[in-house]
Amino acid sequence: MQKKIRHYYKNKYIVLTIIYALVIFIVSAIPGQSIPKFRIFSFDKLMHCCVYFGLGILLFMANNEQLKISKKNIFLLTLLIGFGYGIFDEIHQLFVINRSASIYDVIADFVGVIIGAICIFKFSHKKDESD
Repeated sequence: MQKKIRHYYKNKYIVLTIIYALVIFIVSAIPGQSIPKFRIFSFDKLMHCCVYFGLGILLFMANNEQLKISKKNIFLLTLLIGFGYGIFDEIHQLFVINRSASIYDVIADFVGVIIGAICIFKFSHKKDESD
């Protein structure tokens, strides 16, 4: 039992990333009429960016924790996974009552992942240089 706990602690970023992605999936499953309407069009896209910013950070940290590849490749893999998950999330919304998929949401999601990955990429490079 303790060995399993240590294994999960060692892989904490993977666990956090999976939980975070599940929360995104669950929130995406809320029927459209239950979602509060905002008058400001860009607020929705800002929320997409913010949520996927967090996913970008967690994906980078999880990949960095698990993979023995260059930071550049971790960065690129993070973008690929984040973009794929954004597309998956929009397709998922096609099956939710009163929801629809939007290419603009995918773009906002991807922008959030890019910004999150850039921030953690820069931070991890500065940390590596100071070591």
